[in-house]
Amino acid sequence: LRDQGDAVKGQSVNLLDEIVKFVEVTAKKLDNVTAELTTQLLDTLTETLQGPCEANQDALVKTNVLEINNRVIGGKLPEVSRKNCHELKQASIVFLNSLCEGRSVDDLTVQQAVVRSMSMGALKRRLVAIIQHMGVAKSRDMRSSLKTEAYEIMQLIIAACPDGLDAQDVDGATALMIA
Repeated sequence: LRDQGDAVKGQSVNLLDEIVKFVEVTAKKLDNVTAELTTQLLDTLTETLQGPCEANQDALVKTNVLEINNRVIGGKLPEVSRKNCHELKQASIVFLNSLCEGRSVDDLTVQQAVVRSMSMGALKRRLVAIIQHMGVAKSRDMRSSLKTEAYEIMQLIIAACPDGLDAQDVDGATALMIA
């Protein structure tokens, strides 16, 4: 998607950049329609990272999609239904984890870019919201989805500590979740 080579009459179109531009537009004013579309676009970007595809990871981390994701995760979305809001924020978290997936410990450039872009406050608020929703979630599927998202957030927090977690980090992560 990033480079079609000579397949299109010598002209390549970077579809990853085009999808990111579309995410920019849809994420500016989120309502139920644009939230669903933004979720689909983030899911598409996540699919381009599968493998993992380091070239796509490197390309996407150079766009402003990290900034957009941070706004989505940390933002209040009053015009978006609870279901669509959850799906959008979960897609954002999964996308961020996919960016970091499979990277060598010798090459932390992508993880560092993701960590630099993250708002720990936004992740904390999202974890607190997940914990609150788990208590009232009526379906097993929703509880499972919330648990998966909480796990994904913890993976991002762990990625912020590439040298591992020490006791102080664990205490900080615990405080982050219960504060």
